[in-house]
Amino acid sequence: MFDLCGISELDGAEVAVRDFTMEPNPGPTAEITHQISVSGGDQPGLVARLCETFVEFGVNIVSLNAGPSSGTEYQNYTIRIPVWRRWGESVSATISNTAQTLGMSCRWETA
Repeated sequence: MFDLCGISELDGAEVAVRDFTMEPNPGPTAEITHQISVSGGDQPGLVARLCETFVEFGVNIVSLNAGPSSGTEYQNYTIRIPVWRRWGESVSATISNTAQTLGMSCRWETA
C-alpha cells in the first residue's frame, strides 16, 4: 500500500478514491478505422474547429496528437487523429474542406 500522506507536495490536499463507473470494455467505437493527418500553420482554435466537424458526422476521436512537425517551429504544425467512423465521401469532403478553410492540408488513410 502506498501512503500519500508522506508526500510533501500533497500537504493540504484532499484525496478521494471512488469506484470506476465507466464501462471497462469501450466497445467498437474505440477501434481505429481511419488515420487523419492535418498539417499547416498553427492558429488559435484549430483543434476545436476540426473537432466540431467530427461531431457533425459522429466521428469518435480515439486519440489525438498535435504539435510542431519534428525539427520545425509552429509554421509547420501537424495534428494526427486516429478515429472511428463508418466512412463516407461526405465525411472526407467536409474534413478536407474544413482543413483547406483553415489553410491546412489534410490526408487520411484506412487503418
